[in-house]
This record gives sequence, structure tokens and C-alpha cells, in this order.
Amino acid sequence: MATQQAPQYITVPAGSDLSTKQFYFMNISAGKLAVASAGGRVVGTLTNKPDAAGKAGSLQFGGAGKVLAAGTISAGGAIASDASGKAVAAAGTDLVAGIALEDMASGGIYSYLCTNTAAIAVATGEETKTSGALNVDIPISYLSVTGTVAFTLADGTNVGARKILECTVAATTPIGTLTINDAYLTESTTHVFNTVGQRLVLEWRTGGWKVVEKRRTGSVTPVVGTTVLTGNDMVETYNLSITNTVTSATTMGIPDGQLEGEIIWIRCTTAGGSPVGVIDGTYKLLSGVAATHAAVNATTDYEQLRWDGAAWQEQITNSVTLS
Repeated sequence: MATQQAPQYITVPAGSDLSTKQFYFMNISAGKLAVASAGGRVVGTLTNKPDAAGKAGSLQFGGAGKVLAAGTISAGGAIASDASGKAVAAAGTDLVAGIALEDMASGGIYSYLCTNTAAIAVATGEETKTSGALNVDIPISYLSVTGTVAFTLADGTNVGARKILECTVAATTPIGTLTINDAYLTESTTHVFNTVGQRLVLEWRTGGWKVVEKRRTGSVTPVVGTTVLTGNDMVETYNLSITNTVTSATTMGIPDGQLEGEIIWIRCTTAGGSPVGVIDGTYKLLSGVAATHAAVNATTDYEQLRWDGAAWQEQITNSVTLS
């Protein structure tokens, strides 16, 4: 076995009960220790057993240390974290956590050199996901949406880091719902992708992910009075289906924008019975007067609106009435 080098430690509060995670790879999230993700950022290994959130965790971040292995790794090989925080052979876009100082086998605790490159490196790479958790340490995630699928995004690890999400596949009545663990201030934690080309750029700020860039495209066809539109803020056009007298309020209304300059269209593509449709939102008339209701009653009705940072400002209108 290679000669041990002087270890380096810091004390960081645990984010949860980590009493069973001694010698696991750790990350730091919101200032607290958390088990590292698969191929993700590793800042060191836990050397003690804090049994509750807030208790002091001893984090080794440099020198030769010990780590629990989850696979076969040859001495001298680059290692990374698996989904449980155990050491596996680094591959593909994995962020390297260290170098094996001896042959490793699954279930054993072995020596490794903590290179700490993952903690200081600028994240690179891309991934394609069909569902599940997106890697916060990989800057680009391509979303392949077939049918109804769900994606999640955990908190970021570095203030200022950006995450790019782009829909590259949309098939079989696609509904790809992204749920963000923490969004910045009052921004939405949900975004729905249903069209190739939809693109969202997020930046990690203290406390949450902030939308800094967005490309809207495609459409959604809500049934007024029935369809919930929460998170449907990636489409450009809302094609309303209206039958008789119906109203879409609260979660069935048009979602707010996030960036000044976003453009949307409201149209009516189906008008049945004696159609009198109202869809609520945060609106503003051409005159600047605030409004909360948009009345749309026929397939010839349409309106273009622009998000001015606080409301959907009326731009072009044909028989849609804001009030």
C-alpha cells in the first residue's frame, strides 16, 4: 500500500443523520454536508458519525484517506462517487474525486488520494435524460420527453453556476415536468417541456435557482375551466378550448413570466355551445391599467402579450378583452 500523506480536515455541520455514512463521499449543499451524487461533485469523505442535522461532521478534503468502495477499482485508477456516495471507477463525465492507492473491491474500505479536483474544477460536460434527477454538476442537460415523464433538479453547489436545459425529443403527447427543489425568491419550482427547442437557463443563487434565459416555443391546448396550467411557462401559444360559460382561475390561469420581454399568444381554437371563456392572469392593458381577466369567446379571437417584469402587457389584440 502507498505511503500515507498528511490528511486535511474541516468541520462542517451535517445536513441530516449521517451516522451510517462514515467513509462516504460528501458534497456541501446550502452550507451543510450531504452524500455526494452519482458522478457529481465531491469535496471529501466523512470521517466521523454525526447522527443528526446540525451536528459537527469531520470532512477530510486533502491527503490520503479512506473511502467505502462499491466496485472493483485498480490501484492508480481515478475514482468517483456512485449514487450512494461510495467509490466507483470514474467514467464518462464523472467528476474525479481521487485516485485509488490500492486495489479496491465492493464493500471494503480502502485508501485513496483525495485530489479534490471536483471541488475546484469548472464543471463541464452534458447529459441526456429521459426522466429522473438531473446532475447539478453537469452544465447541460438534454431532455428527451416521450409521453408523461418527470425530472428533478436538486440545489446547486456553487453560487453563480449555471444549468442549461433543452428539450431535444418530444413524442407521444409529450409532457416533461421539471420540479426544482428550490427556486429563487417567488419564481416557479415547476416547468413543463413539450416541444423540441424549448430551452431554460438557470443560475444558482443563494437560496434557489433563478431563470436567467428562456426560449419559448410550441403550444398547449388547455380546456378553459378544467386544465391546470401550473408550470406551463415554456410554450409560446395558449390555444384555448371553450365550451359554454367557463372560467380558468388560480392554477388554471396563465402562469407569470420570469424574464422581461417574454412573448406569448392567447388564442381560441375550439368554441362550443355558447362560448364565453375567461382565463385569469397577471395582465396590463395598453393603457397601463392592471387586469386579471382575459375574455375570449370565438375562434377569431387572439392576443399577443409581453411580460414587462411584473405583468403580461397587452401588445396586439383582436376581440380579447382584459378587465
